[in-house]
Amino acid sequence: MFRPWLILTAILSIAPAFLLGKSLGHRHFLKELGSTTPTLTPSQPWRAFHKARLQVLEASPDQNSEKARILVLQRQGELAPHGSAALWLVLAGLQSEREDPEGAQQSLDRFAAQVPRELWIEHARQARRRNDDHAALILYDRFLRKWPEDPNCASILLSRAGMLSRDRQRIEEAAQLYREFFRRFPDSRRASDAGLGLGDCLVALGEGESAIEAYRKVVEREGNNPKGVIANLSWAWAEHRAGRSSIAVERLRLLLKNPDLPHRERIEQAVRRFTPKSHPGD
Repeated sequence: MFRPWLILTAILSIAPAFLLGKSLGHRHFLKELGSTTPTLTPSQPWRAFHKARLQVLEASPDQNSEKARILVLQRQGELAPHGSAALWLVLAGLQSEREDPEGAQQSLDRFAAQVPRELWIEHARQARRRNDDHAALILYDRFLRKWPEDPNCASILLSRAGMLSRDRQRIEEAAQLYREFFRRFPDSRRASDAGLGLGDCLVALGEGESAIEAYRKVVEREGNNPKGVIANLSWAWAEHRAGRSSIAVERLRLLLKNPDLPHRERIEQAVRRFTPKSHPGD
């Protein structure tokens, strides 16, 4: 006999445990810190790490990160191994931001002693998701110097260059990283990504002609694929900024002849923008 009340009872018996686990963010903590064998109850790792992180970030700058370092040492026993390592990475990023390179390297040494090589990149990605960009940058830099032949170096170079390109004070450094990418990985499948990034940096640096050359190489490589279309659009913008709007319009109108063109709406908007407006009586 079908007994719906038994099913309802079973659901109610497991729902509190399920909801508790979700609300405590246990799975999120494991994903964030790379740990598959937590040593604490579900509520403790997530709360302990984020509470400790906030305390570290709130340490006053005039103490040269010493208070933050002491806080990290005090919280070691509360965190699972990977949570402890992640906290050292947070501190390294803070020290780097506060121009304490010696302290940052010491903290990164502590991190490296606890985390195997294969988890470094995941820790860097999670640092970026927490907006701990300085932590991610210093970790990427150490990885590139420590394992220059690792196959992940190509993607790490691109990630580091992309992060630096968002800082107007470090765009030249980002451009140098993109050039290093081409020197080290000329046949990489990510070459078009690097070309687009380099072109954007050169535009920001006022080197429009060099930017056009970078975009041109992407177009030659990609054709009318989405990245090639974006490169063509960026090329047209560079021509427009250089006062050559007619060339930009001609380039984009040739693209629009392709019926299956990706990003068609963006191309049409650019054509309208670049086309001089006619006046009555002209």
